Amino acid sequence: MLDQTFEQRMKPSLDRMRLMSVTHLVALYETLVTLKDVAAALTNRPTFIGRSNLMNDAGAFLDDIHDDLGMNVEAVVEALRSVKGCGSFEIEKRARILIQHNAIYADNIPEVAATAAALAVPDRHQH
Repeated sequence: MLDQTFEQRMKPSLDRMRLMSVTHLVALYETLVTLKDVAAALTNRPTFIGRSNLMNDAGAFLDDIHDDLGMNVEAVVEALRSVKGCGSFEIEKRARILIQHNAIYADNIPEVAATAAALAVPDRHQH
């Protein structure tokens, strides 16, 4: 399982996520990001650091959990990119999360601006 690509490993989760509403995906995104932040903070505790200031086995295990949470965050973002909101609230929540995520991980500001501009244009096919 460790040699699988992101898409192969996350396909079952992505398939389930694509069936969720935007509201549920946003809640899942916010929860997973919080859990990921907590896992990252905990890896810096002395309990998880060995004598050479590197993670001990327990810290490495927690770091793997952090990485798995990150993959799940990316899966939620991928699902949010593929689903559309049904009302103005869902459309705005979806756009906010996608812009926020892009702002954190984008390589440059124009990329963030382009994402925000694309999401600001209403989709004529939305209900």
